Amino acid sequence: MPRKRNLIPSTFKPKVWDQLDQRGTVARAVKDRLAELKSDHRIDSTGKEMLAERAVFIELTLQTMEVNAAETGDIDLGKYAQAVNALNGLLTKLGLEPAERKAPSLKAYVSERKAG
Repeated sequence: MPRKRNLIPSTFKPKVWDQLDQRGTVARAVKDRLAELKSDHRIDSTGKEMLAERAVFIELTLQTMEVNAAETGDIDLGKYAQAVNALNGLLTKLGLEPAERKAPSLKAYVSERKAG
């Protein structure tokens, strides 16, 4: 089967989130989540902001996939896994790795097990 060809437009007109009607649900959701991400973590450069915007979009895409799956039972797990991995990669690049848990000492662990 021949591959579908993507035609390159003769003119390129970029679109950015700020141009989208900010009263719409998607634009508001992206704007709000991005503001949360920026306030909770050090998003202090243009590069980090670009990655944060992508992370927010992928996170909203994942939520949409999950709700659709809950409502219809239909989900493409391959696309879902790809999106989760992409989000994980972006968050890691932004330095938003999970906090490390401190393991108890062996003595504390043993005494806890004996008590419980």
